[in-house]
Amino acid sequence: MRHTTLIEISSVNQLRRGTRAFKCTTTGCVYTSHASGNVRRANVIDSESDLFQTPYVLNRNEKIMDEQDRLNKIYYHSGLYVFNN
Repeated sequence: MRHTTLIEISSVNQLRRGTRAFKCTTTGCVYTSHASGNVRRANVIDSESDLFQTPYVLNRNEKIMDEQDRLNKIYYHSGLYVFNN
């Protein structure tokens, strides 16, 4: 399943370490999926200079070891997030 508002922006180093990064075209938020089992979101502060808040964990109480399950978590949360100007 392809999520149309998320664009993968992972660097070579991130991919080598098992991390995937996605930028939401609707909100500008960046989501990351980590091999450690964490899924994080960084909200945009200033879109012109690409300033972001410190990323926070979306799955605080559980480690998600399956990559597809982590990506599903990102898809779910990106659909819930409402951008407030």
